[in-house]
Amino acid sequence: MEQENVDFDIRNKSGRALLQLAASNGHEDVVKLLLDQENLDINSHDAKCMTSLARGSSGGHDAVVKLLEREDIIPDQPDSTGGTALKGAVAFGTEEVVR
Repeated sequence: MEQENVDFDIRNKSGRALLQLAASNGHEDVVKLLLDQENLDINSHDAKCMTSLARGSSGGHDAVVKLLEREDIIPDQPDSTGGTALKGAVAFGTEEVVR
């Protein structure tokens, strides 16, 4: 897919980028597509300081989490409350993500 001047880190009113939205909603195909783009900040965070990994893990989206873990992602980046992706997975009972 060729794009010129496409900003894949564009944000909505809640400060969430496309990758964070796709991860939080479990859209595996969209996550794959976005991860193939250059200049995408996979460790960016939203207004609550939650990363794509945190959004995917707290939503229990195992396949998305596995995709993100293959990248150069920071797994223990804390959110605005000090929580991490792992803590979110534990809190929401997503056992596969915790493993």
